[in-house]
Amino acid sequence: MVRITVVTAGFVALLGCSAIESEDLLTSGMYADVVVSADGEGTSDVRATLRAGGALSTTFVELTGDDVLTATLMEETVVMNEISLGNLNSFVAEFQSDEPAIDYVIALERSLDDGAPNTVIQLPAAFDIDVPTVTEFARSTEDLTITWTPADSGDNMRVTVDGDCFLLRIDELSGDPGTWTLEGGSLEDTGEESTNCEADITIERRKTGTLDTNYGEGGSATGVQERTVSLQSTP
Repeated sequence: MVRITVVTAGFVALLGCSAIESEDLLTSGMYADVVVSADGEGTSDVRATLRAGGALSTTFVELTGDDVLTATLMEETVVMNEISLGNLNSFVAEFQSDEPAIDYVIALERSLDDGAPNTVIQLPAAFDIDVPTVTEFARSTEDLTITWTPADSGDNMRVTVDGDCFLLRIDELSGDPGTWTLEGGSLEDTGEESTNCEADITIERRKTGTLDTNYGEGGSATGVQERTVSLQSTP
């Protein structure tokens, strides 16, 4: 098993981002991130973000004219709603289903060119986090182990640890080992004084989908099952 660890200073806002109207851009000039996610509550969310240029572009696409993003699950097709945070535009839809191994088809429909009608994503198999035997842990000295079942799905896993008193940590796990350990002392406190806070530990099972090749700048298509457990973290 290969483990890659990423430590960041929390959510990094996109500074200086701009927007472009989709009427001014061919699909071949777009980069697309598309995710279907479920948290075990019986529903699923579809989210798409389009950029002008590649993955590092901070120019986000605003759909204008007759351009529209749709999401289809079995016989139900919905128009994805646009939400904006400044110039950061994304598109969302919700379905009352979270069944794995069923195609979600996300389509960019437009008359300017052929669009991108065939991004296909499936949710991976569902799982549950085993209830931890502790309600708190001392992050500087104690190891913390989280397990989940069933495992050995063959899909990759991601573990995110988030809290106000330490820096965000993201671990990428190759394969699906069913267990993950946070070693004592591996979280970095956010300030000079160590404090208590709630630690949200999110486990994601991730399955790669198929992004429509008409997005000429590439992108990603991913199905995600995610589960979260919260524990108190002490110095």
